[in-house]
Amino acid sequence: MGSIQIVMNADEKRIRDHIDKEMNQRIFDIVLSRSPNSLRLKITENESYSFDFDCELLKITFSENYYKLLTNLISKNKQKLIKLANLYMEKNRDFPTFLYDLVILVYFINELPDEFQRLLESDELQSEGDLMHNRILAQIAFNLRKKYVVTLNKKYKKKPSPDLTVDNFTVDIKTIIGRYFWTEDDFSKLTIRIDEKYHSAMKQTTNGIVFISFWSKNANNLFRDYFYSQLQTRPYNLENNSCYFVLDGMDALQDFYTSNYAYNLIDKLPSCNLIRNYSPMTSPSPFGMFQSSRKGFPITKTGPPNGFGISFSFG
Repeated sequence: MGSIQIVMNADEKRIRDHIDKEMNQRIFDIVLSRSPNSLRLKITENESYSFDFDCELLKITFSENYYKLLTNLISKNKQKLIKLANLYMEKNRDFPTFLYDLVILVYFINELPDEFQRLLESDELQSEGDLMHNRILAQIAFNLRKKYVVTLNKKYKKKPSPDLTVDNFTVDIKTIIGRYFWTEDDFSKLTIRIDEKYHSAMKQTTNGIVFISFWSKNANNLFRDYFYSQLQTRPYNLENNSCYFVLDGMDALQDFYTSNYAYNLIDKLPSCNLIRNYSPMTSPSPFGMFQSSRKGFPITKTGPPNGFGISFSFG
């Protein structure tokens, strides 16, 4: 039996060429400019992604100390950050998400005690998951400090330990890296990964508390829909032996947190009708179609016009 030849019309070929070009982009430089105030990821000399610190829509204030932290981070770790930015694209995220994680990580650390600056050290940024992990960690610490005494724990290579001590609670943050599609097999794999992360964190915290965040936009969309009536933008009251999901929010600085019953979902995942029949086009909540850039976080792409407007992601 011969192979099937797929013939694309001109529009289909144009879209395919655009997608291939986007996926094959590589960042070669990171530039922090103070006039104008921007952070650019350069693809070529004339093409880049840029975050505008002075955009009128931005609801975040950046102090001089913030710029010092960011400048120091880039000057010491530029090549490592370039590598992380490219890993974001290779692992099915995108450059705007990298910019968000980087800018917001430093934003929260600047609002936290000096001990949290350790999260910006070179050995804390070894993989693409580390940048997201540290951004989530700093974000949770910032939110919890309004109600609890929060301490960043020291890490030991030979003995895994929790990330935070929050009053008398021990807290660990786990990230699940990887892309998941709308298949039952993928959801089974996701269930296994959540189970592994949960039990690993329980050992590190001695039955404390775990927060789990998801690299996959599909997983984020799925759980935002499943927990639609339970989501809030601040962590719930903490309880030991609990697992909370941290899910991407639509607005900058506002992620969603699930209730502490999230872990009860795990046994039900493979047979859950909502998940088995989930479609981002027929999603019951506004989260099924999720814009790739968060509102209030101005990222622009400069370069040759390509005829395409704002892109949306179905997960």
